[in-house]
Amino acid sequence: MLSLGAMIVALGATAGIFAPAAAEESWAVRSGEATFHFNVELLRDLGVEFAVEGQAAKHRDDVTLEDPNWTFTIRKGTDLGFRAEHGIALPGGTTGGAIRLAGTLILRDRATGKETRLTDLEIADAPGTDAKPAGQNGTPSLLLRSAATQLVFCELEHSMFRFLKKDQELWIHYLNAKITESWAKAIGRPELAGWVIGKGEIRSGVQMLSSTPSSRPPYQPVFGGGIRDVSLGILSSIQQVGHIGTFPNGTAGLSMATTSCNLGTEDVEWHAPMQEDHPLIHMALYRLMNGRFEQVGISWMKHGFFALSNSQCTPCQNPSGGDFLGVGCSDTYGVSNNSDRTYLGPREEVNPYTSTWECTGSHFSGGVADCTRRHNSGSGHDAVQHRLVVADGDLANSGATYFYESYYLVRADENLINNWGSRACTMSWSGTQWSFSTPSAGNPLVQGPALGRWGELRTAVNVAGDDGEVLLAVQTTDLGGGTYHYEYALLNKTSDRQIRSFSLPVIGVPTISNMGFHDNDTDATNDWQVSVSHGMITWETEDYSQNPNAHALEFGYMVNFRFDADVAPTSMSATLGLFKPGTGSEVEATTLGPTNATVAVETPSGHATPRLVGVRPNPFNRSTTIAYELVSAGPVKLGIYDAAGRLVRTLVDASREAGSQVAVWDGNGDGGVRVRAGVYHARLRAGSLTTARSVILMK
Repeated sequence: MLSLGAMIVALGATAGIFAPAAAEESWAVRSGEATFHFNVELLRDLGVEFAVEGQAAKHRDDVTLEDPNWTFTIRKGTDLGFRAEHGIALPGGTTGGAIRLAGTLILRDRATGKETRLTDLEIADAPGTDAKPAGQNGTPSLLLRSAATQLVFCELEHSMFRFLKKDQELWIHYLNAKITESWAKAIGRPELAGWVIGKGEIRSGVQMLSSTPSSRPPYQPVFGGGIRDVSLGILSSIQQVGHIGTFPNGTAGLSMATTSCNLGTEDVEWHAPMQEDHPLIHMALYRLMNGRFEQVGISWMKHGFFALSNSQCTPCQNPSGGDFLGVGCSDTYGVSNNSDRTYLGPREEVNPYTSTWECTGSHFSGGVADCTRRHNSGSGHDAVQHRLVVADGDLANSGATYFYESYYLVRADENLINNWGSRACTMSWSGTQWSFSTPSAGNPLVQGPALGRWGELRTAVNVAGDDGEVLLAVQTTDLGGGTYHYEYALLNKTSDRQIRSFSLPVIGVPTISNMGFHDNDTDATNDWQVSVSHGMITWETEDYSQNPNAHALEFGYMVNFRFDADVAPTSMSATLGLFKPGTGSEVEATTLGPTNATVAVETPSGHATPRLVGVRPNPFNRSTTIAYELVSAGPVKLGIYDAAGRLVRTLVDASREAGSQVAVWDGNGDGGVRVRAGVYHARLRAGSLTTARSVILMK
């Protein structure tokens, strides 16, 4: 009978996915160690007591698994086989056999009282219902089971084979441990099937069994000259991996499985920290409820470190040893992998516009000005820290719909749309933990940020010439009686400059009420402050010169602004203030908002502020003179904007002396071509204050 690995290879060859060369080597594992991290706190929440006996090996400092972890010696008689060519473990997994471990796992379910003692542990590749691929044409799972009874405790999925032929070693990274249906039924807890409760890593010595001469030269990866396009191909398996506090006032730590696919025409380097050329992964959770689309959780950045050579999106053309993602190849990071704090770093270390990160002085180097990794075990964290953190109160709200999202950052990627994606999910509180599910029917992976699912108008804005984008969405609701609700969501897609303020003209709007702000933390002290002054409503935090650590809109984060007004919506421009220093201090975005264009904004007498004195003639058909007054000398911007909020003519963009000033508009745009007849706005900005008046151009 063919082993699982052999069957997968045969099927792949038949489908044209992977045609094995006649020249290859056969190897088998003989010795070494296997280290496992089991999420004891999660198992406790699931009602399972966990213990280890007979740990026969010392902890290895070079194994980057979170605490607590246990290392087991690989016993004699081990014979897990695999195939290789040119020093690379070939796709298709193993070719039969098992890794036999010294040690015992003891698991006892508190609800049923049933206990499992796995005294003869082995990691095996064998056919059966518990041996399933990680996905279509993905790496087949290994099994953690009892050799005598064949009871399988966990599937070990999304494994990463790294073959070091020179040293005659095989390292198997990130064996995501998922509870099997057979074990869950054996202890009377079928609902536990599918939970990812840990991960493993194997460092083994290997022996060659057979070899035939190579009929083709080693493949040389191509890192330039083509199209670089890494997409988010699969998004699945969102799950709680930790919880602190007491429900409903506690906090959950979540993770998800993500699969990247190389859809381009060149290979992509995929190194591990502390080498800097590797992908980064963003993860977040959103809630749609009562017309509001809000971000309720976000993770630290996952640092990629090893590329699989699966064919889950397109046929993998050339497998790698893990240091690059080949053309057509796919790579999956499972729930445990994406939640491991040994590879989660702070967002502020990442430039989202260039998709780059520097190891010197980083979180992983312990802040020391070198590239030496000092952050391995992940110890010192609570059960949720740095993961996708969400408050209990933001989950399972009645009438809400939830979406989880991921985004791959890859240097020089040419298609940033398919790097993003989101899917809907549901969740429920069991009494000890959150249980998540991803409906399969009518719930495909939707490309782009999750915010693309919401709003009657969405505007992507380039923040600066040397920076990325933000996305602004708006939804307006007629509340009746002439009152409207305005709801805005602002997402930082790829801007390193960040956003510190959001302003809208509310010209001639007599009543504004129910002003609000939302971010995804529970700290009200860092909320942006809102004010209404001189025809503008503005939410803002401190600027960079006041506080470089102010609560500006960092990459991947989303904030919401909202208010009610007794004026119907019209198209206009919002002004976004930039946080980090650079060319320009603000940018405009088309949106919807309340304004009464026939009412001028006037400065109350006695206030020392700039103001527009008048526009004469108004209406006009040849030219009009716009008079304004400045209290003090300084930079001034005076422009003409159309009804959609677009700048059509810059009249003044320079320093002016204090006192009365005038500017003339001849009805032409900046290109010298006369604009259409209609209602326009003269907008004056001096310092931090803006005022505006309507201007009517006749034929």
